[in-house]
Amino acid sequence: MRLPIRGLRDSQDHFSENILITGAANGIGRALAAHYAHNGVSLALFDKDRANLQTVVDECTKLGAAAAMFVVDVT
Repeated sequence: MRLPIRGLRDSQDHFSENILITGAANGIGRALAAHYAHNGVSLALFDKDRANLQTVVDECTKLGAAAAMFVVDVT
């Protein structure tokens, strides 16, 4: 899944090899995690929904990314 988001660099042009995503268990956060997982970066994924977040971590790992999950409420 590729995201046509202006301002985000693709593939070999990442600003960083480590990316932090809040709200990673659903919606835009989940889509961003999948997008970057395809590019092989290290992901730090944050959300309060432990079950869905674990699913996203598993998916990202299968895509080749190193992914760590942090169960937090950032509201």
